[in-house]
Amino acid sequence: MKYRPTILNIASLGLMVWSHYTYWTSKSTDVEGWGMLALIVLTGAGILGLVIDAIIQRFSNNWLLTNVIGILILAGHYIFNLWHSREKIIILPDNYKGHITIVYGVENTEPLFKSNLNFGYEVKIPTSGILFTSTKENNDVSRTKVIMRNGVKLNTSSDPKALHALLSGRGNFDCNGKNWEYRSWHISNKNWWSSNSDSDTTSVKKIKNYCAGIK
Repeated sequence: MKYRPTILNIASLGLMVWSHYTYWTSKSTDVEGWGMLALIVLTGAGILGLVIDAIIQRFSNNWLLTNVIGILILAGHYIFNLWHSREKIIILPDNYKGHITIVYGVENTEPLFKSNLNFGYEVKIPTSGILFTSTKENNDVSRTKVIMRNGVKLNTSSDPKALHALLSGRGNFDCNGKNWEYRSWHISNKNWWSSNSDSDTTSVKKIKNYCAGIK
């Protein structure tokens, strides 16, 4: 068998070269942290691609078929990564501080997204700081980015004046026999959260008031 260049082995080699170049030329190289982990994972993915390509070439003498299979593998890998990197963007009122809460599984409310086949969506939080949605919590994505309506991004600066959004809690609420789930975030100038000084004491009250209003 003559080993030939294919789309899959070229892409695999390119991935390894790119990951090593990016890592070793980065000014913020983190040798023992996430940077090294990413380098190991990407190198492993490149090696796996070369192994798969070698197996395909071992059993296929048709160069065109080999490349078609390689393209399908790369496309499947790309879609898989895209799907698992989905994120929701929470949009806050400008200069908002305090707690925000999303309450899930509430009937007769708007869903967070129109279709389950989505690669990200925006969630606009009202000035009350609490949003009720019919979407179930297990259908929501975990990756979350928070911004203000004016475009200011949170969690991007160590500046003491910068705002941060930290997941501060999650729980369940029984409303007339129906289980609602909720997640809360604390918006402040601190990049850390304390259960003693930053606990959410208002969201559950708001949920109770909403539940009482739909009896």
